[in-house]
Amino acid sequence: MVAIFLEGLKVTILGMLVVLLGLYGLVLVLKLFEKIFVDDKKTETVQPQIIRKPERIQESDELNDIVAAISAVVSELSDNKEAVVNIRQLN
Repeated sequence: MVAIFLEGLKVTILGMLVVLLGLYGLVLVLKLFEKIFVDDKKTETVQPQIIRKPERIQESDELNDIVAAISAVVSELSDNKEAVVNIRQLN
């Protein structure tokens, strides 16, 4: 009974050793590939991007009327019970 237990323990330890050595070998192969295929040259300078704020649209009655008309048409075409009550600019 003890001999069977010790044989199972030996097989388990040997299997774990084989798996860990295989994983270590895989890590070594991946590090080798990294050294071969990856260039460590970082001579390229990154150009800063210029971010421009959008120009603010002047609020006018004509623009509000256009928005209200488009919203009303979309509401009517979608056949739902929603209606345009108020139009306001969000900042």
